[in-house]
Amino acid sequence: MTGYSVMIEDIKEYLKKNGWSTIEDILENVPSAREHYANPKPSLRATLREKWNEHWVECKRGKEFRTILYKLK
Repeated sequence: MTGYSVMIEDIKEYLKKNGWSTIEDILENVPSAREHYANPKPSLRATLREKWNEHWVECKRGKEFRTILYKLK
């Protein structure tokens, strides 16, 4: 398994347990997500929006216009 695969599995597990979460929630609670990227926040946001991840992650706008929430499908 690659570091990327481990990170994705860790994120899936976190979302499975916690439901709708912000990027900040994920980065705070999933160490592999923080450690995988040089610039974690924008990189993880881009990764979770990639077409190849659409089958397992769902996103929506939060109550605050700029907040995006993520959930395991």
